[in-house]
Amino acid sequence: MWVKICGITRPEDAQVALEAGADALGFVFEPRSPRHLLHHPDWRQWLSQLSGALRVAVFVSRENLPADLTLFDALQWTPPSPEALETELPPLLAYQKPLWVALRLPPERSAEEALQHIARVASCVERIVLDSYHPTQFGGTGETHDWARAREICARSPLPVILAGGLNPENVADAIQQVRPFGVDVSSGVEAAPGRKDPDKVRAFVRVAKEASAL
Repeated sequence: MWVKICGITRPEDAQVALEAGADALGFVFEPRSPRHLLHHPDWRQWLSQLSGALRVAVFVSRENLPADLTLFDALQWTPPSPEALETELPPLLAYQKPLWVALRLPPERSAEEALQHIARVASCVERIVLDSYHPTQFGGTGETHDWARAREICARSPLPVILAGGLNPENVADAIQQVRPFGVDVSSGVEAAPGRKDPDKVRAFVRVAKEASAL
């Protein structure tokens, strides 16, 4: 099972995730988030020394991205609305980085509607992240969403789908067995405090996720 640890703000947390076997590390560029990387002025120095996993810049508005993206292997964008998929996607492609799109799933959105959104971007997006919906929060909510709906999306999506939203070491095995995603993504579920990872939770999450995918 492919695993991403998101919301990394400290070099020691990145190192724990790498040693645990994470496949990707997510770095948040969102001023409203306690995990905003720009709150940590030395981030470029230690991030440039990381190797062994994909480095993913996570954002809502491209205006919050750093001017120089050479340290990142991919971009993960959370559109503020479904309409933004049409209007804001073209400028993001100009960065010439692999682009992942995170779709937040409110209760009223059907799997069919989500699949229609995916189909519209399938030719220019590399991966899809399915996340929980919150009216004011973009990621890191700590809340799960409808896994039955997520399973249908994973089964029918033309793109690899990463499951996010409320995952933690205790529920990730069930999530993998029920949803069968390409990968899983965790942020608040492995934290000791917002923006600070719990090493034991990080190790447990990666281990359980990798073991669950082999069942």
